[in-house]
Amino acid sequence: MEIDDKTLTLFLIDCMQQVFERSQKATDKHMIPGTVQRGLKHHGFTYLEIITGTIAASSIDIIIYQDGRTTPIFKMNINAKMYTDALQQNDLVYTDAHHLLFAARIEGFMRTRAKISAGEKKFSLFEIPRLEQIAFKDNQQRIGRYIYEESVDDTLDFFGGVEEIYFQKDGYNKTKVLIYRSQIQGLRFA
Repeated sequence: MEIDDKTLTLFLIDCMQQVFERSQKATDKHMIPGTVQRGLKHHGFTYLEIITGTIAASSIDIIIYQDGRTTPIFKMNINAKMYTDALQQNDLVYTDAHHLLFAARIEGFMRTRAKISAGEKKFSLFEIPRLEQIAFKDNQQRIGRYIYEESVDDTLDFFGGVEEIYFQKDGYNKTKVLIYRSQIQGLRFA
């Protein structure tokens, strides 16, 4: 049985959001190199996520299986890099960038859910708006802002693109500094 785009998208969103919420609680532990496997199973599908690396540099493989099948129906890979030198040079904390990444993805998921609920035929897994957040030093002094942007061209059949988070200082010199980038690609098999 072939799965439709709406069902697969909603399943991916539900699973990715659950995993984000769990991992956000343990962000500080993600600096230890290694491999983490997470799995969720419901609605006749299995979501498997394999993360190799640390929060600073990682590869994430997401694989979806449908009950009764031995081959995957969908795969996605996210290669992520946090630019720790840029963070240190600008007195930034990597957890702030990580939280912005989660907030942006959750915002995008809510937009996609709303489109699907409204019956729209055109929607995507990564429909994430540009998002900005104030950056503070020591949680007190405003020093600039974080900017999240994505350019993922996605239909579930085959897609790819990037997510990026920049830091822009307040004041006269307002150059944007790249602090996070992820390369995303996905492919549907069934």
